[in-house]
Amino acid sequence: MNKFAITALTITALDAMGIGLIMPVLPTLLREYVSAENLANHYGILLALYAIMQVFFAPLLGKWSDKFGRRPILLLSLAGAAVDYTLLALSSSLW
Repeated sequence: MNKFAITALTITALDAMGIGLIMPVLPTLLREYVSAENLANHYGILLALYAIMQVFFAPLLGKWSDKFGRRPILLLSLAGAAVDYTLLALSSSLW
């Protein structure tokens, strides 16, 4: 396997782990702000928004990758994820 494939698979695995870590904890976080009867609805809405954003932005990132090259877009995406996870780790509240 070449170096690019290993890098791409590693980044994909890290991103999947990042979202996989927050999903089990999210209902507990939401419980502080949402009533018990609305918890499942809000959790479902957040999961659906995540999936919808992936559907809408994946073609855009693909187009940018074709235009500017895969490496810069991959690095930009990775930097954005790093900033997001850092802010999530440093935040003192959900909102």
